[in-house]
Amino acid sequence: MKIAKSQPAEHGLLFSTWSLPKPADVLVPHMGLTTKGTIGADTALTLDECVTHIQAMRDAAVSVAPDILVLCHGGSVAEPRDAQYVLSRTEGVVGFFGASSIERLPTETGIRRQTEDFKSISFR
Repeated sequence: MKIAKSQPAEHGLLFSTWSLPKPADVLVPHMGLTTKGTIGADTALTLDECVTHIQAMRDAAVSVAPDILVLCHGGSVAEPRDAQYVLSRTEGVVGFFGASSIERLPTETGIRRQTEDFKSISFR
């Protein structure tokens, strides 16, 4: 499996097409640091901006690799409903790649809930 690694800013573009005949099998447009949770980023693209950028990246990638798989990831795309928002407004984006959304956010929620339960213990 080939993985394409490139920062669009390195090319002065939103997204750069590659010169290789087949650049990668999977493309994960990274929309920035996750914005939710206790340590989430303070600023990020809106979900609508993510839709626009992800679609543009997907379209550019498909122009050189028609069978490439494209997954959305990062920034404001943090919760299942966010991924659904993006996936329902893009063409050819086949899924979501989770990092903080899968490991950090659920852990924070669970720890908070457990802590609140312990704090609610009554004493005689």
